[in-house]
Amino acid sequence: MNDFRVCTTCGYQRGFHVFFREAAGGGVVVGLICPSCGQSYDLAWREGDVAFPLTIQPGEVFREKN
Repeated sequence: MNDFRVCTTCGYQRGFHVFFREAAGGGVVVGLICPSCGQSYDLAWREGDVAFPLTIQPGEVFREKN
């Protein structure tokens, strides 16, 4: 698979939202959620440098392209 942007449950074709969940043993699980049907995907991404509670700082605002 060279591209994973289509939901295998509902067929939505415009990519995914990202979720962060505390991992057992520390760190954070980074996963994907279909914005259309809510199906989540755990791709075994684990981030050890991030911990809960998350420190969140607002960044750049990305506008839709015309």
